[in-house]
Amino acid sequence: MRCRVLLLGDSLMEDMGPRVHKALQNRRGLEFIISAKFSTGLCRPDTFDWPKHMREVVSKYKPNLVVFFIGANDAMPMRTENRKYVQPGTAIWRETYKRRIDELVSIAREADMDIIWIEMPAVGGRYNKLLHDTQIAQREYCEANGIENLQTDPLLSGVWGKYEAFGEYNGKTVRLRVKDLTHLSPNGNRKVLDHLLPILEKHLISFYRAHPECALSEEEAAGIRRRSAIYTCHYDNPKPKPQQKPVEPPPAS
Repeated sequence: MRCRVLLLGDSLMEDMGPRVHKALQNRRGLEFIISAKFSTGLCRPDTFDWPKHMREVVSKYKPNLVVFFIGANDAMPMRTENRKYVQPGTAIWRETYKRRIDELVSIAREADMDIIWIEMPAVGGRYNKLLHDTQIAQREYCEANGIENLQTDPLLSGVWGKYEAFGEYNGKTVRLRVKDLTHLSPNGNRKVLDHLLPILEKHLISFYRAHPECALSEEEAAGIRRRSAIYTCHYDNPKPKPQQKPVEPPPAS
């Protein structure tokens, strides 16, 4: 039996997922499923239905742990259950977004999966204010529902909700964000990964205690890499539909 780790999200996870796999690929008893879709999010299920897709992935691979990293494309209006549009920057938008998060979390909990959420980082440019609402909704949901949440802004800028292109890493000032003002640079990804790995280790230890047949040897627990380690990685990345332009709500009558 292996511990199956599902790495799920948008293009932020497309960058992060392979790094997580590479960092842990020599650990015995691990299996990775990377399911990342660029230009997708939770606001437009008509473009890509994340809950439906996640159910399919969970049914196929039976993961034990899921790591979410999503939100870069969620600065747009959403339709509520009664088909009305709600705009970013409003309390009702945040509550609607939390319900979208809850759909994913409920799937994970139904499957008895541990959950880790990597919080959407601040972005630069004109979408910063809109995506700040995404951050707020993600953080509030995780705090209210006992979800382990890795806050990225304190790592990338030192201040929550503030975008900075450069920052400190390994004692040097380096670029932490790429020039599109949204994604993380290689150093930015490494810095977030450095803080994600201890959280993952904690959850893996819990899994190994529940499944002693998968327990690490003393050498592996000490971090010694073994060429003979057993691992598998599945890249579950079907091409999504082209991203549509945000649908604007009808003008007020």
